[in-house]
Amino acid sequence: MELETFALIAEVVAGVVVVISLVALASEIRQNNRALARQASLQSFGQFSHARRSLYTDAHARELLDKAQETPDQLTFGDRFAHENLVLEAAFVCSYFHRDIAKGMIPAEVWTSAKEHFDPEFTAAIDRATGDHLTG
Repeated sequence: MELETFALIAEVVAGVVVVISLVALASEIRQNNRALARQASLQSFGQFSHARRSLYTDAHARELLDKAQETPDQLTFGDRFAHENLVLEAAFVCSYFHRDIAKGMIPAEVWTSAKEHFDPEFTAAIDRATGDHLTG
């Protein structure tokens, strides 16, 4: 065999190795992206759990929510500020869930099955605000 033939064979082999390397790299990147998405989803669940846990364990937060529900006109400036921030935190948690569901990190069925635990007006408002992202 001539030197040119060996060079052509080496070039073909090198090309095949490059393609195999690119496929392996793409697979690793895809796996890493999935792991990051799962981690972000778990963080969203953690934030939601923290917000809910604070309502169970923080007597002041529970009293504030009760007072805001029963006699909102009697809230002090500080109480209104604290209540607005509790509501805002809940809204942020919901937005994280919306993002994760829209990206497919959390199955849309999670929201569909959770609807039975919420006021129908609330779920209708969420559905209107998010369109088909949460319901698939």
